[in-house]
Amino acid sequence: YGYDETVPVVVLQYYFAIAVSYAARKYGINRASKYEDIKKLCPNAVFIHVDTIRLGEEYVDPYKRDLNAKLKIERDRDKDKVNLDYYRFESEKVNDIFRKYCGIVEKASVDESFLDLTHEALEIYNKEEYEDIWKSKFAGGEPFKAETKEDILLMIGTQLVDQMRREVKETLKFTCSGGVSYNLFNPKPFLKRIKYSFHTILPYELKWVSYI
Repeated sequence: YGYDETVPVVVLQYYFAIAVSYAARKYGINRASKYEDIKKLCPNAVFIHVDTIRLGEEYVDPYKRDLNAKLKIERDRDKDKVNLDYYRFESEKVNDIFRKYCGIVEKASVDESFLDLTHEALEIYNKEEYEDIWKSKFAGGEPFKAETKEDILLMIGTQLVDQMRREVKETLKFTCSGGVSYNLFNPKPFLKRIKYSFHTILPYELKWVSYI
C-alpha cells in the first residue's frame, strides 16, 4: 500500500490481527492481538482490514478495490465474509520468483513455501560456479569453511536463497525470511529466531541443536 517499512501496519480480520509488520511488532503486537489492545500499545498503528464480500455483491478485482474500503475497520461478521484473493495472488507472484531458481516449490500456506534446492545446488557444485561464502546466519555456533560436499551444497543453498530474497524485495517490495538445512523439517523451529528479512542455516554439525 506504499507505506514505509518504519510505519507500524497491522492487518485485521474482525478486530483481530492476522498480519503484523516488523515495525509494529516492536510494540509487542503479534498475530491474534485484539484491535483495542493494539491501539493502546501503538496509538499510531495503521490498520488495514482484509477484503470482504457480501452475498449478492458484485465481485471486485482486489487490485481495483478502493484503499479507503480496506482502511474501514468496521465489518459485520455475519454478513461480510473474508476474501483472501489479494494475498493468494501476491503469494503466487512470490512463488513464481522461487520457481525461477528452484524446480520443486511446495506451497505450504499463503505465506510459506518449501523449496527443494538439491538439483540446483548439485548442478552449481558440479560446475564449480559458487562463492566460498555462507550467505546466511547460523542457528548456533560460528561460520566455518565449507569443505565437505554436504556443507558446500548447503552453502550453495544459502546463496540461492539470498538471490531469491533479493529479487522478491526488488520486484515485489516484500521482505521475506527463510531457513536452509538438509531436510524440510529442520528449518521451521529455528527460523523464528532470526526472522526479519534474513535466512538462517542449520548445518550438519549442528543437527542436534533444537530451538523448539
